[in-house]
Amino acid sequence: MISANEVPDATKLFFYELGPNVGYTYSLIIAKHFFITGSLSVSIDYNVTNYKGENDNFTRSGLSPNSLIRVFTGYNSKKSAISFTFTNSRVSLSSDKINSVALNTGNFRINYVRRFIPGPKTKRMIRPIDWFSK
Repeated sequence: MISANEVPDATKLFFYELGPNVGYTYSLIIAKHFFITGSLSVSIDYNVTNYKGENDNFTRSGLSPNSLIRVFTGYNSKKSAISFTFTNSRVSLSSDKINSVALNTGNFRINYVRRFIPGPKTKRMIRPIDWFSK
């Protein structure tokens, strides 16, 4: 955390990060149409963080480690799919151990997908997207 002596009235935080990322994903097929997938990625980023307050601005930059974890499971068939996804991300904003700030975010989602064959009108509408994906 930022000490009160350094940024006593910080009310806003702005940051950007840039760096390489490496990860691994594994899928396990439990039975026909059922799966579990896990994914982990880590990065070492160069970041610039600006703390803004009513009277002071405080900027810190450096290298920081970040991580992203995803776990999902579901059922997948020709016509439909349902999945349950958990995501957790840790973004470190400062490389200084004394004044470190880390954002931990996560979510849980339930997705249901129904596949359909598009008609002529829909095919014309999605043709630019279809061309782009080829």
